Amino acid sequence: MGWPWRKNTSRNEVQLGIWCQAGQFAAVGCQNGEPVLFFPATDGDDASEAALAGWIQQNQLERSRTVLLMPNNGYQLHLMQAPDVEDHELAGALRFGLGDLVNQPLEQLVVEAFRLPDDAYRGRNRIAQAVVCERSFIKDQVDWCKRMNLSLQQILIGELALLNLLALLEPEGSVGILVLNEHDGRLTLYREGALYLSRQLHLGQQELQQSLQADANPDGGLQLVREGDGPLDYLQLEVQRSMDYFDSQMGMGLINQLWLMPTRGVDADLLLERLEQAFRTPWRLLSVPGVRRCERQLLALAGALQLPHVDEGGASWL
Repeated sequence: MGWPWRKNTSRNEVQLGIWCQAGQFAAVGCQNGEPVLFFPATDGDDASEAALAGWIQQNQLERSRTVLLMPNNGYQLHLMQAPDVEDHELAGALRFGLGDLVNQPLEQLVVEAFRLPDDAYRGRNRIAQAVVCERSFIKDQVDWCKRMNLSLQQILIGELALLNLLALLEPEGSVGILVLNEHDGRLTLYREGALYLSRQLHLGQQELQQSLQADANPDGGLQLVREGDGPLDYLQLEVQRSMDYFDSQMGMGLINQLWLMPTRGVDADLLLERLEQAFRTPWRLLSVPGVRRCERQLLALAGALQLPHVDEGGASWL
């Protein structure tokens, strides 16, 4: 399978991708589509804002083009019917339908949107994703980049940023990526360079790790689903439901591969072993040659690989 939409930029300067969660940062600098700089250098290094500022200064990265990754709890996704409007009018049109879906006044929110591919849902309906974020949060991100003396280009959600890693790895066929946060997660399904389905999961690293530890079988046998195995049972069910929906409702066929984003809060090797036993679809750990087995660094790399906008003069969200 090719991912033809992804072309290397001819720009020669370093572009930064920066990820932050709970006060811990990761950054990757890419030049001509290749990662050349990494922060922090190892998992045990200081990943604070002050350490990041020192790294930027040390590497003379002031005023570098920068893409920020939204933290997972910084936005909401809403699947909505796409009205028949031009692409630049899509977010505004969807905004009017969000009143019953959000708990805050719309004037406090920023809304962006993107369409699902035309062949999703067998071409019967035109569907779009509305991405909703607090206006104050976006302002804080812009102000932070100004304080750090960085040239903010985009604020990107993880579901779209991961397309850059897929373009780099060029998987065969459709692929699903499972990302686990501390107490929640998300499964996102992709096909031929496009996002088709994203589902929120109500469990995360802590719940799964506790379940894996409690469920160790003395004779070495491992089973994913058995009576009382709540978190793992739930995970299997939600992954299977997502794959079935992708196949039968969206009409996109079978998922060829399922990838787990590496995490520090769960034994990824053991979880993969359990998942491999529960699904016929192959599972693997998402990895990029030359990049540490680290979720935050992979997400920062995904941001650093984002192609610059050629039709906009300033920063944009999505």
